[in-house]
Amino acid sequence: MRILVVEVQARMAGLIARGLEETGYSVDLADTGPDAVIHSGLGGDSGRLEWMETLRRTRGAGENLTLVPVE
Repeated sequence: MRILVVEVQARMAGLIARGLEETGYSVDLADTGPDAVIHSGLGGDSGRLEWMETLRRTRGAGENLTLVPVE
C-alpha cells in the first residue's frame, strides 16, 4: 500500500515516513495542499489550497483515497 503524507515540517514528515516504511508501506511526501493534490494524481493548481479544499477535491474525484488529518 502506498501512503501520501502531507506535513509542512520536514523533520516530522521524515519521522512519519520512516515509521511507515519500517512497517512495509511505500510513502510519498508532500508539504502543501497543491502538492498533495498533484501526488494523488488528481491535478492541481499553483495557488494555495487549504486542507478542506484538498479534501473536497480528492473525495469529489471519486478516488478511493483515505485522508487522515494529524495535528
